[in-house]
Formats: sequence, structure tokens, C-alpha cells
Amino acid sequence: MIEARGAVAGHDLAGLDGASLIDALGAARRQACLYEARQLALMNELYRRRLAEDRDDREVVKARSQTLTELQPLLGQSRCRLGSRLRLAETLHTRLPRTWGLLAAGRIDEYTASVIVSELDRLVDESLIPVMEAKLVDRLGTGADQTEPVRVPPAQVGRWARVLVAETEPDQHEERFRKGVRRPCGARVRHR
Repeated sequence: MIEARGAVAGHDLAGLDGASLIDALGAARRQACLYEARQLALMNELYRRRLAEDRDDREVVKARSQTLTELQPLLGQSRCRLGSRLRLAETLHTRLPRTWGLLAAGRIDEYTASVIVSELDRLVDESLIPVMEAKLVDRLGTGADQTEPVRVPPAQVGRWARVLVAETEPDQHEERFRKGVRRPCGARVRHR
């Protein structure tokens, strides 16, 4: 596998057989997942520090806006996209540590993590989130070797999570279905 990585880095792909190409693709996917996790961790830490700097006022909006302003030219993404990613990073670190562990280990990508967050956010009883996360992560396991990448498409992961949420809160499921769940880009907003 080291040879495949070296060949890919050097762009000498002609000498690789099919199995080596598959190995190289798998290694590149895992590396991309690790880079995504690293970016999310760094974004979350920057936001945490901006929030701490404003300790007296505790202006979450100001700290979030400042963080997004700093990140936008650096990462070349829209404020809406960065806001979504920052919210994902916060949620993974504070409420979904097992999902964060999968992402940080390169077993899932950022998109799959966002699908899990999106579906589990639909739970009305937030105390159920760790239980549902554990069930979902256990279902994603790859047997005895828990280091292999998850080979389940994000859409399927989303369906599994949706079914778990619906089974856990069947009364709320009907209401969610009728209303539809639409959240603005970025921060989670609850109207009173």
C-alpha cells in the first residue's frame, strides 16, 4: 500500500494494477476524511476561543460572526456553508462523541456525519440522542476490526437514523412528517 501511495503522489499511475488503484483510492478517501475532521476540530477550537474572549458579554452571535468572517477567505466557502460546518463541529464535539470518533478516525466523511446529526436533531427528547447515536454507530460497525472505513452510503445511514428516530418517538414522527423540518443555514434557531 505504501507503494501505491507513492505512485499516486508521483502521478505514476500507469504501473499500478487494479488492486493497487483500489487500495490507493481507499487510502485517499480515508485521508480526506481525516482532513475534514481536522478542519472541523480547528474551526470549533477557533470559535470556542472567540467565545471565551467575549466572556463578559457572552455574545454568541458576535463570536460566531467573527469566526465565520475569519474562516471565509481562508477556506473559500460561503458563510452559509461555513456556518453549517461550524454547527456540525459543535454538535459532534458536544452531543455526538461516537460519531465524532468515527469521523476523526477516518471511518466516515463529513457528509455522513452531517446526515447523522440532521436526523438525530429531529428527536424531541434530547436525552435520547446518546442512545440513538450508540445504536446507529453500532450498526455501522465493521465487525471485530473497528478501524475499517464504513462502507454504507450516506443515504442508507440517513434512512437507518430516520427509522430509529421514528421508532423511538412514533407520536412525534407524524408531526415531523406533516410539518417538514427546515432549518436555516448555519446555527440552530429555536423560536419562542
